[in-house]
Amino acid sequence: MSEENLGYDAICDAILGDGHFLGSGPTHAAMERDYHYPILADREQPRTWEETGAEDAWSRTNTRVRAILAELKPN
Repeated sequence: MSEENLGYDAICDAILGDGHFLGSGPTHAAMERDYHYPILADREQPRTWEETGAEDAWSRTNTRVRAILAELKPN
């Protein structure tokens, strides 16, 4: 346990502030450090996703596979 991962200041800020950790710097830093975001995952808001064509995971995967196969140059 360390002062950093205890997050005492973040806890105080959440309790005395907005009542949650979602907008805090330590939360964002932890998400960048600890979370894995799959390459093919769509992280856009639903409205943005819809405005850009509403491509589902199968279509994104199919497009990516075709690009990989088109670039493949086996020896």
